[in-house]
Amino acid sequence: MLELILYLVLMTSVAVVAVVFSRGIPRVEDEKEEGFYARLDKWVASLPFSKADIFLKNSSHKVLRKLRVSLMKVDNFLDDFLERTKETNGANGKIKIEDFVGKSGENKEGEKKD
Repeated sequence: MLELILYLVLMTSVAVVAVVFSRGIPRVEDEKEEGFYARLDKWVASLPFSKADIFLKNSSHKVLRKLRVSLMKVDNFLDDFLERTKETNGANGKIKIEDFVGKSGENKEGEKKD
C-alpha cells in the first residue's frame, strides 16, 4: 500500500512539473509557408462550413417532410382502392373458394386439382 501511495505522489509531481514547464517555455511559431498548399489550407479554413451544414440540414428536413406527405397520399389512395375492390368482391369482401374451384375438385378449366 505504501508503494502505491509513493507511486501516485511521484506521477502527480511529474505531471505538475510538465505543466509548469509547458507554460513557461515560450512558444515558437512555425515558419510561414507561402506555397500552393498553404494558400489552399487558408482558403479551406475560410469556407463557411457551418452555414452549409445548416442549409443542408434545413433542406433535407423539407425534402423529407414533402416525401412523408406524398407517401401518406399514396397510402390513402391505396386504402381507398382496396376498400372499393373489397365492396365489389361480393359477400362483404370475402372471396369464395367455390368461385375458383368446383365442388368436385376441378377448377373452371376442367383440370383436376392435385
